[in-house]
Amino acid sequence: MVLTAARLVRAHEELAPVELLSFLLFGGVYFLTLLYGLLLRRERAAPAMAWLQLTGDTLLVSGLVVLTGGGDSPFVFGYLIVEIVGAILLGIRGAAVSAIIGAFAFLAILLLSQAGVIHPEGSLAPWSIERLGFLAASNALAQVLVAVLAGWLASLLLAAGGQLREREAELRALLELQNRIVEGMTSGLLTADSSGKITFANAAAASILDRPVAALIGAALGDVIPNVLSTGLSARRAELEVTTASSLKRLGLTISSLGTSSPGTLVVFQDLTELRRVEARLNQADRLAALGKFAAQLAHEIRNPLAAMRGAAQLLAKPEGVAPAQSTTLSGILVREGDRLGGLVDDFLKFARPPSPSALPTRFDLLVSETVDMLKNDPLSAGVKLVDRCQVVNAEIDEAQLRQVVLNLVRNALSAVAGAGEVRVSTEVVNDWAQLMVWDSAGAIEKMDLDRIFEPFFTTRSSGTGLGLSTALSIVSAHGGTIDVSSSREAGTEFRVRLPLKARAG
Repeated sequence: MVLTAARLVRAHEELAPVELLSFLLFGGVYFLTLLYGLLLRRERAAPAMAWLQLTGDTLLVSGLVVLTGGGDSPFVFGYLIVEIVGAILLGIRGAAVSAIIGAFAFLAILLLSQAGVIHPEGSLAPWSIERLGFLAASNALAQVLVAVLAGWLASLLLAAGGQLREREAELRALLELQNRIVEGMTSGLLTADSSGKITFANAAAASILDRPVAALIGAALGDVIPNVLSTGLSARRAELEVTTASSLKRLGLTISSLGTSSPGTLVVFQDLTELRRVEARLNQADRLAALGKFAAQLAHEIRNPLAAMRGAAQLLAKPEGVAPAQSTTLSGILVREGDRLGGLVDDFLKFARPPSPSALPTRFDLLVSETVDMLKNDPLSAGVKLVDRCQVVNAEIDEAQLRQVVLNLVRNALSAVAGAGEVRVSTEVVNDWAQLMVWDSAGAIEKMDLDRIFEPFFTTRSSGTGLGLSTALSIVSAHGGTIDVSSSREAGTEFRVRLPLKARAG
């Protein structure tokens, strides 16, 4: 446009009114476009600017219509475009106002052309009254219909946009809350992609592992927490030792999959180092307290055989001597009570200083079955239905020590039913634990005694020493396991022993 204008001016050619109007029209368009761009760039847009733009667009379309044939112009549809823009910018109100202004502007062009005030090039004016009415009515109807449709669509678009903004705001708030929760966690959290590269780490993870978050992102998960993937993806809890920049730490962690939609691994872990130290100190204190109580009870138990042995020795030492039959009896008392003292001392040593388990891969179920078969010949099993329901269990255990545990538990159950009942022994694997269940139908343990049955020298039987269960607990604890017991007259008594399938290190 600028080059054409320069050529005309240089040639001193006089512009026709139509040419001059064209230059002014398109020049105004370029100017307004530049002005709008600058204002929008500076974020100074306002509803008044929208109305100004719609008015300017209506004048632009009217000028284009005048230049290209007036009422017979092929660009009359430009008014419809202005209405659509009005609906987008200002809703149904903008569409309606644009339609009204556009209809009056087109009607004014028709009337001015009919009166001869303007002479659009290519126009067929003057028209007949019928032709003039048809042009005015058809244009007005088209603009009204388009205004209604555009306004309705704009209202739907506005409502959808509002809902979308609300959802975006909710998602942003939810994401912010999630980030606050993750960053506020005292547990470390790591996510890794399918190749094992860490994609996210929270502040607690960086603190526990003594590494900045930036150093964790992109690092291999197996390098940050060695052997973490070898534990397998499951909801169970595992413990691993990790060497950090400051010390050796013991982590308790849970590993799970992120799902099929985003393959990867989620690791949540806590620093259990100090907790395990406290537990060790508490266990030591409990053990010392138990040993002190055990020693006091042992001293009490030793008095009886010592008194019997002293009496027998005094009788044997009489100057007048004793009869041969009485001498044999007294010697038997000395031997019997000496054996009893030796047994008490052995039991005390087992409890006070149990030997460390020599854990080897063992068919735990076969060990239990063999022990049960042996006890079927025991006098205690006479009249008792002794049932073996062992499933295959492979575990790393000390066979001799665990056989003693099975013997103690099954013999206790046989004693409880007293020749008239049922005893069931079973084994199974639950997660990564081997379980031994010994059930009897007697249900003879009172509720007040359940918390004391593992205490040394506590027994409810006149012939018992009260050391069998305490020794069994000591052995199971040394294997890293637990013993739980439940008892009632209706459900019977069940001892449940849980042992790790893999022997714990150290």
